[in-house]
Amino acid sequence: RRSFSTRAPGIPRTRRVDPKLESAHPRAHAPARTLGTLGTALTTATSKQNRRDEQKHGEKMADPNDRDSFRAATRRRFVDDMLGKVQEASPQSEWRVMIVDDVTVRVVSSTCGMSDLTAGGISLVETLGKPREPQGHLEAVYFLTPSAESVGKLCDDWAKPATKKKKDDAPTSMYLKAHVFFSSPLPSAQLLQIKKCKPLVESLVSLAELNLEYQTRDQRTFVTGQEYALVDFFGGKSPKDKPEWRREVDVCATRLTTLLASLKEMPKIRYKSVGPDGVKGGSVAAAVAEKVHRQTAYLANKSGQSLATTCDVLIVDRSVDPIAPIVHEWTYEAMLFDLCEVNHRNGLFKYRIETNKGTQDKEAVLNEQDSLFCELRHEHIAAVLVKLAEKAKEFSAKGSSARLNGESTTGQIKKVVQSLPRFMEAQAKLSTHTSIAAQINSLLNQRNLSNVGRCEEEIIFGEGNSKTIMALLQNFRENSSEMDQTDKLRLLLLYAATHPEKFDDAERSRWMKATGLTKEDMNTVTNLEHLGVRVLKKKSTIGGFNKTTKGKRPLVHQRDSEWDLNRFLPTIHHLALAVDSGTLNPMEYPSLGGESEAPATMSAGGSPVKPGHVGGAGMGAKTPGKSARSRPGGGGVQMANRGSSFGGDHEAPRFDRAGSSSDLQSSHAAGGSHHG
Repeated sequence: RRSFSTRAPGIPRTRRVDPKLESAHPRAHAPARTLGTLGTALTTATSKQNRRDEQKHGEKMADPNDRDSFRAATRRRFVDDMLGKVQEASPQSEWRVMIVDDVTVRVVSSTCGMSDLTAGGISLVETLGKPREPQGHLEAVYFLTPSAESVGKLCDDWAKPATKKKKDDAPTSMYLKAHVFFSSPLPSAQLLQIKKCKPLVESLVSLAELNLEYQTRDQRTFVTGQEYALVDFFGGKSPKDKPEWRREVDVCATRLTTLLASLKEMPKIRYKSVGPDGVKGGSVAAAVAEKVHRQTAYLANKSGQSLATTCDVLIVDRSVDPIAPIVHEWTYEAMLFDLCEVNHRNGLFKYRIETNKGTQDKEAVLNEQDSLFCELRHEHIAAVLVKLAEKAKEFSAKGSSARLNGESTTGQIKKVVQSLPRFMEAQAKLSTHTSIAAQINSLLNQRNLSNVGRCEEEIIFGEGNSKTIMALLQNFRENSSEMDQTDKLRLLLLYAATHPEKFDDAERSRWMKATGLTKEDMNTVTNLEHLGVRVLKKKSTIGGFNKTTKGKRPLVHQRDSEWDLNRFLPTIHHLALAVDSGTLNPMEYPSLGGESEAPATMSAGGSPVKPGHVGGAGMGAKTPGKSARSRPGGGGVQMANRGSSFGGDHEAPRFDRAGSSSDLQSSHAAGGSHHG
């Protein structure tokens, strides 16, 4: 049994759309130390290194042997279920053109490298919405979202003859033949639109729903690519009454279902029931979970497979932990993306180094092709500084031991020459990451983030209050420096999220004067109310304002760590461990799917089960939860045994963006018979 959790979900598996259209069938441990000391040690060690950088831009490709990773599973769906089936349907064609739209181009680029496409017979990738030259001698592979806009442009490619090259030439089609794959279920209206385009129907070799619309970030991370989800889910008054809310839920659930189908999993779903408005079953997570449950159950029933669950899925929304995205995280990757300018899509990082020839501009692509980055990415930044200093010393020692002299034998010379490429590659990567770490350490010192981080921890764990923040601001002024405005805002957001009902108009004005934050910044603090945070002061029923709100402070968890500034533990870590151990409170987190559960039992004292800590010790160890009060909660639920997964090719439910699987009847009438 495997467990994983997500805050941003994914759709159903591939199926044929219409056999009359000749569709192809796709298959679917040192004491705490200060950062400044470590930074000095790193600079001293790396100054002895040759700062030569031979960083190459590697393609983001999945490891085919990693069967369980998001990226490997997605790559198999794309390469085997789409490109492989295209080659089977048209073995006589060696090269083809691929056409993508604005959504699917991100799906492809997050999963495959150009070498994957070339191996699949793709010689050119073009965008649907941009002008394209006719390629009448090549077949076209369309990978599109089933939107009215994309389907309309698809039909336009074939409804109008391509421009003649010469006056006497006969009109030619845009492409020789068409293989059309959709990233999610095709609405009946768009299917009817395709059937009415006779030139397209006559040229179709394949028409299928690939159902692959999520984006992978690495082997263990995926996103749904919903840029405005936070605003649409939580923004404004009564967001659930707006069509944007339902649309985002549908997209989110659809893409998560696709992910589960790609992994061939039948989930037992646990979800956060109560939303920010306090209504049971009214959360975003509840709406997404219900839709995912319907779609995955439909797939299993349609294929005749068992409903026995193969994994646990935990679905939550941002309201479950508004603290985690605000507080500074002190791991290498988090610091890199927080403090440095890194392209979030491809990991491209530009930096400068000092050499004997002067300042040089360098570029590095930080992804899973960089083994050193993978080794360090989740380490505390202080641990990274120490490890890089140690690696620099080891590298220098190995380099000196490999030097040749006049008495070297031919065998020794051969070994040195053979190891030279690996030596240079390792040298380049070490040079890159020592430069990055030194830059991060410099920024930490410039912005005095160590003191800011300690203040954050004191605020989060109830050890500090508004006076703590004011004292820190005064300390900056005494040192003739000014705290970064972003750090001020983050401190105030953390204070509001962990100290309920502290703000009114007078308090907002006081903070604006003390920090220099704008009215818009203070509105950002107040907007935490949309996530269920009690920011504004509430009047007492007796009269006046409540005198104390300590009993209303949220429960936060901490880890035991050998490093400073590493105490805060995100709520999702605690919840994931509770799901895996079967101790997640079934009243707060109901379940959908799976076998019947044993009655819930409370832990001793009725207190929530504490998560195991990370960083230095095993996952099973206890870590304390801190709050101004003890909070009853977590019950114990025994998880039933899991059955086998369902696989093979399944007929996916047909539904519009704002519709549901109940629209299947009209879809079948429009599209003819459908085969699983």
